[in-house]
Amino acid sequence: MLKAKVSRRDRADKESALESVVKEETTRLNALIPKSLHHKLKIQAAKMGNGMTITTLLIDALNDHLCKLSNE
Repeated sequence: MLKAKVSRRDRADKESALESVVKEETTRLNALIPKSLHHKLKIQAAKMGNGMTITTLLIDALNDHLCKLSNE
């Protein structure tokens, strides 16, 4: 019986590779935030798993916030 070839990359790796190819140009943003907020961000990113980073978490939160502001 023939079997389908098993991919060496899981779906998350494929999505990450695709994102890196079509990634928008970036710029650096430096902001002073309270240590307690930074700690909460680190914990939340770790809880979310799947390679979630503080940067990704912040980008998502900022996009959501700006989207809500534009709908008001």
